[in-house]
Amino acid sequence: MLSTVLRDVKLKALRRRVWFKLSLEERSIIELTIKCVKKVRSRILNNVLAKIITKILNLAEDVFLKAMSIGVEVAGRYVAQALRWGYVKALSWLRDEAYIFHLGLTWINTPPTYRYETLKAEYA
Repeated sequence: MLSTVLRDVKLKALRRRVWFKLSLEERSIIELTIKCVKKVRSRILNNVLAKIITKILNLAEDVFLKAMSIGVEVAGRYVAQALRWGYVKALSWLRDEAYIFHLGLTWINTPPTYRYETLKAEYA
């Protein structure tokens, strides 16, 4: 059972192209555990595997969730500015998931040089 979970995590890391961002030791621990261990009895190995798996899952974070979280922040700033200008219908932008996803994905794909103005603290 453990080896199937580790295989799935390894496969996800390979698909998301984060497998080689791990150190050689971390990759070796995963490989050897998949090949040799059926049940982890050691607390130390269990802790090490937990840290490696959380590292992989953090590196392979889902793009949709990341885009939505960034999009909500950007949309909130756009709505605040639109309300300052007196456009009350802008509140509906916060309920439009496609618009929020679009804003988040656009921000992710924007080069870092141009990102500063989008998430600036205040526009005033």
